[in-house]
Amino acid sequence: MTHCILSSALISTVRMRFSESRRLVYDGNSEWAYLRAHVSNLACTWMVLNTMHDAPPVHDLIAYFHRLGFQPSFLARGMEGLVFDLGHDRVGKVWFSKPVEDVRLLQQFYDQLRDCPLRFLTPLIRDVVEMPNGIVASIEERLPGTALKHFRDILPRDQILREKTIASFVRVVTELSTIADVRASRELSLINVRVPLGLADTWGDTLAYVIQRRVEGSRAVLGRAIHDVDAILIRAVTALRELPRVAPGVIHGDICTENILVDPVTLEPTALIDFGFLTASGDPIFDAVVATLIYDMYSPLAAESRRELHRRFAEGFGEIFIRRYPLYRAAYALATATAYSPEGNDGHFAWCAEILNTVDLHRLDSGVP
Repeated sequence: MTHCILSSALISTVRMRFSESRRLVYDGNSEWAYLRAHVSNLACTWMVLNTMHDAPPVHDLIAYFHRLGFQPSFLARGMEGLVFDLGHDRVGKVWFSKPVEDVRLLQQFYDQLRDCPLRFLTPLIRDVVEMPNGIVASIEERLPGTALKHFRDILPRDQILREKTIASFVRVVTELSTIADVRASRELSLINVRVPLGLADTWGDTLAYVIQRRVEGSRAVLGRAIHDVDAILIRAVTALRELPRVAPGVIHGDICTENILVDPVTLEPTALIDFGFLTASGDPIFDAVVATLIYDMYSPLAAESRRELHRRFAEGFGEIFIRRYPLYRAAYALATATAYSPEGNDGHFAWCAEILNTVDLHRLDSGVP
């Protein structure tokens, strides 16, 4: 039964991705570009299927959503949960490990964020339901647009498309940096670390606490792959605690091309989704640094993209972005190295280890002149 449902989910996803591939490249370009896009999307679908062995039983989830009056179909598997199209302009996100109180707090955060003057939409949780076996699901608005990742990947060396994609990405990061924080953002857990309320008032102390807890929980794994992780941790924590107080903003913490939706014709941003992984009240420059790092992590154009984004954010945020970049880069790697694989068996861990093994301790400072 499960195999049958998963096969149906795979077929549905393949059809969706095939259709997207054809629509995105049907502009007179070569058949090779079409084939490359189609194969890339099939590979993404195959990864989804192969990583669903640790997810809740899909057929049980579909049956439960049916009982709630929806017409569910499987959409995608993210790092934090499974996503279903529920019809009626709704999606359902089934969380792997987030407790119900954290999902309700995220609901409050989204409600408060909707009142902020942003030119793109942000998520809205309409309901939080506790499913059998302690599983939690959020019923959310379906937001318009196509993931920016499709346009980044479809013709990666097309200079016009590349420019529009990067410009859209920078616009989202920059616009989010202009709004003040909201109350609920000070209470969210960061990568499953709950920060004591007293520390949450200071961004540097908050981030220092998070990386300490994260390293403590995976010290053996980190120690096998990273030279002198303790020295890096001590230097980073010291520098973070020395950061001056700044007017706090909302930090998304995971602004990547998968989490930005755009108009498929103009590539204007329509929505920023999936807050909650590393969302906090703090220094917006941290978001700009993380966005620079994760815009493109693995492709042959990753280094080129990183240099271009570094240049643009340095122009936008000024010298302080350049000075804090090494510290926030190391802090992000320390905090998230084992976020997706506690044993360090995935590509993200190897990527973080490479950052930490090439870190210059002398450049890990608070960025204060």
